[in-house]
Amino acid sequence: MRVQQSLGKRLVRSAVALGLGTVLVALANGPASAATAAWSWDRADIAGVYDWGTTNAYCDIPYNVKDTRADGYGAGLEFWINDGRDRRERVTNTGGSGTTVSGRKNYADNAAVSVRAFRTDNGVPIAYGSWLTLC
Repeated sequence: MRVQQSLGKRLVRSAVALGLGTVLVALANGPASAATAAWSWDRADIAGVYDWGTTNAYCDIPYNVKDTRADGYGAGLEFWINDGRDRRERVTNTGGSGTTVSGRKNYADNAAVSVRAFRTDNGVPIAYGSWLTLC
């Protein structure tokens, strides 16, 4: 009987220690680590435009937009930002086929940001791809 009680106490102590250890590891690897994790996008959902980049929970967005067609039209990216006010920003690439425009956008951590590619005729958007939510 005494062996069973001490075994039971040891099991309870082990379970408590394991639970506490798990909580400490979760706290050490919790939101701060997850928030800095970046993810990438890479797509060509509209003819003549290839766009790619990365983002993270801090809404830090390095991007690239490439014109992939020798057709006289340009390529671009449109960012849709909602950080308390709703607005759009455009980046255009009018350098011709094979050229890439690169840059970086950084918005408030609480911003909702989406991006879509577009084709341009003399800098004016004429066709759009689909929206992709970044952060």
